[in-house]
Order: sequence, then structure tokens, then C-alpha cells
Amino acid sequence: MDIWHADGLGAYSDESSQGTVGQTWLRGVQLTDADGLVRFTTIYPGFYQGRAPHIHVKVHTGGSHSRTRYSRGHVVRSGEFFFPEATSTRVYRTSTYTRDPNTRTRNAAGRVYTGQHGASSILRIAGSPAIGLRGGSRSRSRVHAMTGVYESDPRAAPDSEFRAGELADLVVGNRGRLLDARRTPVAVTGVNLETGMFAVEVLGFEDAGARWELPVEDVGGFQFARDGRRAADDVVASLAEAVRRFDRPGDVACEPRVRESTLRRVGEERRRAREWLAARRDRLGGIDVAGAIARREGDPRLFALVDEFLGESAEMDRRFAAVFVSHPGSGEVVKGHAIVLAELGLCPYSGKVVRDPRALAGEWARERRAAHLLARLAFTRELWSLLGAAALPVYRGAATDGPLPRRRPASFVSATFSREVAEAHFAGGPTTRVAVMWRQAVPLERLLMTFLETEALNHPFKEAEAVLLGDPDNRAF
Repeated sequence: MDIWHADGLGAYSDESSQGTVGQTWLRGVQLTDADGLVRFTTIYPGFYQGRAPHIHVKVHTGGSHSRTRYSRGHVVRSGEFFFPEATSTRVYRTSTYTRDPNTRTRNAAGRVYTGQHGASSILRIAGSPAIGLRGGSRSRSRVHAMTGVYESDPRAAPDSEFRAGELADLVVGNRGRLLDARRTPVAVTGVNLETGMFAVEVLGFEDAGARWELPVEDVGGFQFARDGRRAADDVVASLAEAVRRFDRPGDVACEPRVRESTLRRVGEERRRAREWLAARRDRLGGIDVAGAIARREGDPRLFALVDEFLGESAEMDRRFAAVFVSHPGSGEVVKGHAIVLAELGLCPYSGKVVRDPRALAGEWARERRAAHLLARLAFTRELWSLLGAAALPVYRGAATDGPLPRRRPASFVSATFSREVAEAHFAGGPTTRVAVMWRQAVPLERLLMTFLETEALNHPFKEAEAVLLGDPDNRAF
């Protein structure tokens, strides 16, 4: 079981908008006992605007574990636990919580609580703030149906109960849905006028609790509850000004001479990877690629190897993969890599300008991003070559509520080794009008990373994913 929650002032660890990326406080994972029970010791969570106090929870099964690591499992349940109002009132009178500048949201006013049957997920609490509190629950929080690949909500409200997203809907606490096939529920958690981005928290399905930071002009890709609040006219005007500043192209072309130099550097890195892997050949025995694809599970031995090989770039690798699998457009982690990829001559960048100067500075500076890309490309190509691959058959599926849009150029392309996963995308949802599925054998030279050796591509989804370098001339991938 995996839980996480806010601190006494409503802040989360590993949250880029709060400057806590890489920190892991108030996050925990434990194995249940034979009766399915588990005990955590933590603090009473604080609150933040628009959300009643809560603890996020996920249940994983089918994995393996060591003393310090759980891996290869998949999420079967996700939800939240809530607290009795009387207990929260007593706790929030203590000094730790009175410093919180946010206004507390009661359970009855919390959109997640009311929209996902929160009353059935209230913890039973004993004790007092002075001597300590004990809480527990054997009840089930609201969960979603699990298909062969993805969770969904068969009881989801129809689109007619929502309105199309507009800038005025970007108010903290407003609840809405992403216009994907399963209508992923979200809540607005922040708006940044300086960078022209808004933050949402995912409220359901496998990645419940994930936080995305998106351009404010992308609000049209969401729908919002009709009774949601509307931003004041001056705030809407400021948001529109941010759109004018940032919703413009920042394309970067590739230079052939730079590409040639980069390919030579990749070749040198690949020779280093070949020698490095040869010295560890005993750790590559018994890798069952076909079985891993069928199970849609990577190999923990390879997770460890890629971390060791990348060294100082390993943390960047994990963060890039985690953002890519959750939402590639969240923040500017993936965008920064795409720009550097173009500057290396490997794929032109076709996208918007950088919104935050920090995206290409400090730990994410261009030279650090380039070093990661070169090492990662070399390792992945050499690993798959040692495993006997020359070209890899991969799939993509897509479904749309309207006409199939023209494929936009992409620096990184998501594909899957699993036909089942592609078919799940192809299946779409109740409003799907057009669906397509592609299959193609791609050369090793396009591989950046795959689920087989990348732990972050194995959760919260089991998609047997491959991340490919973009190819402007390829109409399918």
C-alpha cells in the first residue's frame, strides 16, 4: 500500500511547483499482512485551498520486493481517506496548523469528497491531539473499474453536466475533467501568471494524486463543473496576456554538421556502454524480452544497471521518465529535452517558447540535459542490441471525439510493445467517433528508453512503453 499527504501547511514533497522535487517526506509504502492490513505512523495532514483534509492511497499487487524496493507491481485500487470534521477542528487549533494561511475546506464543500462518495472513506479516529491520534478503516474508498489495461469509471457523469473549459474556469478548487476517452477527473490547485501555467491534481484512476502544470491556453482540453467558480475579469485579462506572451512558436531547426558531430559522440558513448555491459554480462543472463512484453513488466536487474551506468544523470533520467509517463506536457522537463535534442541535431523542435528560464539552467542546464541524452541513447541501443534486437515492432492506438487531427511534429514519441495496450487506446470511450491503430518496426537508433530497463515507465501504468526519438518524415511514429 502506498500513501502520501500534505504537511501541516498543506505542502507536498516531490512537487515542482512547491520546490520539493526529489524530496520524499510524508510518502510511504508498506506490505500488508496476511489479512490485508497495514499500519503507518505519520502526522495529521494539513489542508490547502479547495480540498478537504485527505490522505491519498493506492493498492499495488503482483510485484516483488526487497528490503528497500517494491517493483513490477500494478495499481488495482486508488482513492483517498478523509477525516471526521470534529477531529480536524481539534487538530487545527494546535500551533502547527494555525500558521496555515489557507482557508480550511470542510468535507461537505470538498468536490472530491462529495463527488467520490467520501463519506464511505472517513477514518475512525481515537485519541487526542495532545497524546496522539489513532485511526483506521476497513472500508473501501471510491474505486474505478479496471479493464485489461486501464482503470475507468462506468458511472462517470455525462458531458452535458459540464461546460467547455475557459480561462475563467482557472480558479483554485474548481473541479473538472480532462477531455480524454475516460474523462480523467482533476481539480485546479494553482495558477501562475508569471509563467502562464495552471496546476491540476488528478483525482482518479491509476495516477490519482499526480500534479500537472500546463499552459493556461490548454484549458480548452478540459471541461468543468457548471457550478464552479469563475475568475474575476482582471484575472482573466492577466491570463489572456500570458497567452499572448507564451502561446507562440519557439522552433529550433537541426544543423546537419551538428548532427554528424552528435552521432560521433553517441558512437563513442555506445562503445563505452558496450565495454561496461560486457563487464557485467553475468547480470544480463535470462532476460526474457517476450515474457516481459506479455506481462508488461520491466526487469529490476536492468533498472539497477541503467542507474549505475548513468551515474550523475540517473536522477534526471528518473524525473524525465516520470513526467513523460504521467503527462509529457506537464512543466518544461520534456520540452527542455526536446529543445536540446534539436540543438544536438537529432530532431527539430516544433513547439512553444520556454516560459520559465529555470527550465534550461542549474540542474536542468543544457549541458546536463545533453549529457543525459547522449548516455541514455548509447545505453539503450547497446542493451537492446545485446538482447538480439535489430528493429523493434511497436504499436500506437488513438481515438478522438471528432475528425482525426493532423499529426503534429513531436521530438519524443510514445509507443508500446503491447498490441493489447494499443487496442485499449483504439477502443476509446462513449463519445469516440474515429479510432486508428498503427504497427511498425522501428530501428534501434530511434530508441531513447523502454519499460524493460526504466523503472519509472512501469508505474502507475503497465503499458510496455517505448519512448522514441521523433522523425518528421514518419507519418505513423
